[in-house]
Amino acid sequence: MTEKTKGGAGKTAETEIKRGIDTRQRMINLLLENFPIVGLALVLIFFGIVTKGQLFTPYNIKTMYSQMFLYLLGGLGCLYLFAQGGIDLSMASNIGCAAIIGVQVMKVNIVLGILVTFLVAMAIGLVMGLLYAYSGIPVFILGLAMNFLLAGLLWPLCFGQSSIATPLALTALKSNTSELIIAAVCIMITLVIYNHTRFGKECRAMGAGITSAVQSGVNIERNKILAFVITGFTCGLVEVLTLIRTGAGSQTTGASFNFNVMISLVLGGCVMSGGDGVKVRNAIVGAIILIVLQNGLSVWGANIRVQDIVKGVMFVVMIVVTTKLNARVRK
Repeated sequence: MTEKTKGGAGKTAETEIKRGIDTRQRMINLLLENFPIVGLALVLIFFGIVTKGQLFTPYNIKTMYSQMFLYLLGGLGCLYLFAQGGIDLSMASNIGCAAIIGVQVMKVNIVLGILVTFLVAMAIGLVMGLLYAYSGIPVFILGLAMNFLLAGLLWPLCFGQSSIATPLALTALKSNTSELIIAAVCIMITLVIYNHTRFGKECRAMGAGITSAVQSGVNIERNKILAFVITGFTCGLVEVLTLIRTGAGSQTTGASFNFNVMISLVLGGCVMSGGDGVKVRNAIVGAIILIVLQNGLSVWGANIRVQDIVKGVMFVVMIVVTTKLNARVRK
């Protein structure tokens, strides 16, 4: 056999090996990227078995959707900030403040009250964005501090009342069909902005590496501010829908919403460090997993403390798993 023939055979074998490795890697990447969906399927199967099918009764499915809806909206709104490697922990108190102020104005004019609710929530988001962009305070600490600050204002804003009722004309707007339309529209808008605009791509670039993003000409400060304004708008939307559902604003409105949104995003497969490991489908799948988990445990007979323990354990496990799996996915 000539040297040329040997060389050709060697290259062919090397090509075949490389092709096999690439195929295997693509299969691994496919599995890892769809890990949250696999996890959702397993959760559904598990609770379907242990609850003897009670989880999937029409009433329970309707209840789960009702609970999931607001967390889905919250997750979609937080996606841009999460892609940057941050999270808005002031959302709970933001919702509470916007609710109380908005309800007061709604007594005079409902349309004006809804507008004020959005403006208050977005103004808080703007302040958070400015502080995040220019103060140098870590976003996690900033969110906690603002959440505590706003929480301290809730009692004075309520003027000592436990709750403030909304006008009956507002609660008359409650409609499952309207909520489905709102959810579909929010998902479509997020898909377009997050996946196909410069802003969405720059948010992911910031999460992948702030230094390289700056060197690529990304306006870091603008994107940080805009991401928080979007979460503020989301808080306003969530609050208006909550007021329509509950018919009252109180100090407990929006309680724990920030942490539940963060948990749902992580359960959906979002990587805490941001970047390309944050996708729109993560917000959708995560909201479903969170509610199925909570509802399944409740139907199974677990008390609220057990539910908190399970959520906490799942949260930590998913952070580790998504971080490890994301590192193994070869782009």
